[in-house]
Amino acid sequence: MSDTLKTIPVDQIDPAPDNLRAEFTDIDELARSIEFIGLIEPIRLTKVDGRYQILAGHRRFEAIVQLGWDEVKAIVQSGKVSESDRTAGFLIENMQRVDLDIKEQTEGVRRLISDFGMTRQQVADSLGVSLQWVRDRCDILNVPEHVFEGDKFDRVLPVHALSMLGKLDADRIERLTKDGKTPSQYDIETQMQKQTSKEGAEKRLRKLVKEGVLAVSEKELKAVSYTHLRAHETGRHISYAVFCL
Repeated sequence: MSDTLKTIPVDQIDPAPDNLRAEFTDIDELARSIEFIGLIEPIRLTKVDGRYQILAGHRRFEAIVQLGWDEVKAIVQSGKVSESDRTAGFLIENMQRVDLDIKEQTEGVRRLISDFGMTRQQVADSLGVSLQWVRDRCDILNVPEHVFEGDKFDRVLPVHALSMLGKLDADRIERLTKDGKTPSQYDIETQMQKQTSKEGAEKRLRKLVKEGVLAVSEKELKAVSYTHLRAHETGRHISYAVFCL
């Protein structure tokens, strides 16, 4: 059985109970557009317990209710709709039509992965975005909640800076965001450079220890800095003093 286009009474249609947003923006403007040119794209429904539930088109449905329509053309999807497909559909529609902020996008990605067992690649494919887009939102999950307080955080910190902040070690994130402050992009980039230098230094030092070139304890190796490594690589005397970043 294929999906079918039907005329459905508005009072038989229910919004999805787990839609990501209960409120929609710019409904008045959308209602005026629909009243003037009609409903160009039908809403998409599925049958649930003798009634119809919205899969896609929540904003259009809200506009139709506001206009006082008694019935509406809709595509009724045949077959059982999985929860993963249902939620992915909600998220796609919300991001495309409601302009979710970065925090809401991140929460949607988290739900698809944690609640419905989707892989990052499946999330990317379902939403029609790049894998890097999904990775960035996954990194942002590590950012403390208070960074997102207020309505200007996404203008203070662009997505790539928030993603970079989420990639930092927990102690670096804590130092940058303690006392409820929002770090600058410069501070985040500086800490990332230090972390990357430290990780690279430790990896290269492990190679030197394995080759017998250096005798460094595990404790010293974990705390060693890029300065310590460069001292060896440039032929200068190596002190066993540990240079912490």
